[in-house]
Amino acid sequence: MGVQKLLITITFFSFSITFFQAQTKTQRIDSLVRYMYDNNMFSGTVLVAEKDSIIYQKAYGWANYETKDTLKLNTPMPIASITKPFTATAILMLIEQGKLKLDDPVSKYLPEITGTNATIKQLLSHTSGIYDFNYHRKPWRYIKKDTNRVYGIKVISKDWVLSYYAKKKTKHHNLPEKYEYSNGGYTMLATIIERVSGMTYREYIASEIFVPLEMKNSFVLHPETAKNKKIGLSYRLFPIFGMKRVEHHYSPDKWKSMEPDGDKHIYSTVQDLFKYEKGLREGKLINDSTFEMMLTPTKLNNDSISDYSLGWVSYPIPYNLYYHTGSVEKYGALLERKEDKEVTIVFVRNMENKHFWDLWGRVRNIMNDKPIEPIEKTLIEKLTSSKFKRKIFINYTN
Repeated sequence: MGVQKLLITITFFSFSITFFQAQTKTQRIDSLVRYMYDNNMFSGTVLVAEKDSIIYQKAYGWANYETKDTLKLNTPMPIASITKPFTATAILMLIEQGKLKLDDPVSKYLPEITGTNATIKQLLSHTSGIYDFNYHRKPWRYIKKDTNRVYGIKVISKDWVLSYYAKKKTKHHNLPEKYEYSNGGYTMLATIIERVSGMTYREYIASEIFVPLEMKNSFVLHPETAKNKKIGLSYRLFPIFGMKRVEHHYSPDKWKSMEPDGDKHIYSTVQDLFKYEKGLREGKLINDSTFEMMLTPTKLNNDSISDYSLGWVSYPIPYNLYYHTGSVEKYGALLERKEDKEVTIVFVRNMENKHFWDLWGRVRNIMNDKPIEPIEKTLIEKLTSSKFKRKIFINYTN
């Protein structure tokens, strides 16, 4: 009996310490994010989970400064290049269904692309030699030449992008020779998904990923999917002029470059991104062996290892983590999983600020029970810290 009481006491004591530590981490994160918000260093949403239990989730800032709509945890915002893991997931799902093979040449599904011997795997790992390009010093997604008019707005078509790459020779033919980030490569992957599945990219991502994982506030940008959605707009902060909205090139009201999907164009929330990452790990989308392959860093011809795997930046050794970031038009996003600590960190921001990445490192340290350094305010932050205060919206859990 005495032994049982002792075991119960030890178990309760252990639970109490665990609970206390979780609360301490939660409080430290909240103090950090609130400080950054109060000093105009951060506007956005944050979610942190430990052992798949959410220990912190809050939204700070304006979704629409002009109408005084506050950000909420279910406010969709662009996650930019975090779209790439979704595209990679869709490709791997089709591979498991026997409709694709990793080593298939790109030309098998995109016969118009003849100047390369690159494979699907090399597109996924950014080692295909098919790299991004500029046209008259403008990013390719904003080019208006040779575009078709859809919904009354000029957009760049996938066919235009493919026709450009069809004329362009790749830099490397002894693949995979080197890693070089390629948004255009992921546009090709989106087109392959469409040709193999018989569905549009947005239809496939919605039906095969969003719906099964109950990601109710996520969508691929398109006038139909974005209809009646209250998205979070992005802003810049100026000492004299205050908050100014960023002119968006691909938002529901502008929609200038809808068609070249795959590298960007997904809107989501921190809660939905947590569901996605958790669903991947739990085998709800792809099986365990495929997921392990997805996180395996790419070996190059010179026997060096690229940190990019299939849709993720991956460091299995020695850090045991994988992540992806994204940024576009002053939005920024992060999705990270630290496996040995069983910690998931998710941010989505809607205001440009160099401290966004400082927040990432400090939350990491908090979850590792490490001290965090104070954050130095910039001149703009000092000048605006007592001005342009934004209403805080906290504890929105819908």
